[in-house]
Amino acid sequence: MNHAIDRLEAKHAIAATILLRAKIDSVLARASSNQYDWAVRDILRCVALGRSLGAKASLTSHSDYLASLRTKHARKTSFWEKMRAAGIG
Repeated sequence: MNHAIDRLEAKHAIAATILLRAKIDSVLARASSNQYDWAVRDILRCVALGRSLGAKASLTSHSDYLASLRTKHARKTSFWEKMRAAGIG
């Protein structure tokens, strides 16, 4: 999936963001703590892509997406520690 995201990023930021969020959601739903670092990196990529989306995007805003993650996965403390270490949340 990373290859597809890499190819989409430049011209199709919405599609790349959707794929990144799918990866993040999968890692958190499976509580795959060994992949939390990758999920945080994917969130950082979403932040960067969000700058190019603008108001035209028919996608949940990044802040709303993060808020939903906080609600659904509040008990995954090691993930949130990695998020804080990365300067997010």
